[in-house]
Amino acid sequence: MRYLGTHQNNFNNAVGANDVELQKDILLDKYAYLIQNYPTQVAQALQQSGISVRNPNSVKELINKVADNIHTNKKFQHQISVLVVNNTDNTIHSNTNGKSSGGGGANTGAIITGLTDLTSAIFGYASAKENVKAEQEQSKQALYGKILGQDTQKTWVLPAIIITGVLLVGGLIAFATLRRRKK
Repeated sequence: MRYLGTHQNNFNNAVGANDVELQKDILLDKYAYLIQNYPTQVAQALQQSGISVRNPNSVKELINKVADNIHTNKKFQHQISVLVVNNTDNTIHSNTNGKSSGGGGANTGAIITGLTDLTSAIFGYASAKENVKAEQEQSKQALYGKILGQDTQKTWVLPAIIITGVLLVGGLIAFATLRRRKK
């Protein structure tokens, strides 16, 4: 789901409302944005967290790895938080050393730590040990939906069958009509 307003404003409002599901959805929306627009940086965040990535430009691989690790991998929760904080204005900044990048700005390190803790709480909240696999699958489906559209992997089948059927019936009718005219 894409929200009106900036990511930061929407997230702050969700935190203020104490709406964990909305916070989770906003974070997943941001992760989807990062995977779409900055796949190399997302792959680097995964690799810095000890997760191997074969093809850093494979959206499918990045979605699967992000969804599998956001619930349980503390290092990845930190690395993805660094990307989110450094992408607040839809550009990636190279400043990840914990210092403010602009005059009078807040301490980036404190913001990253806070977001890491919040990410851990949000994704750990619903991820009790017995529910981790279900939550990972739900996160994968949400990311696939945000990036590729809802049920994109299946949507081409039905239209292809319908078009093929219509063309087949049309071809049979044309064949029958032409055959009758010849007689």
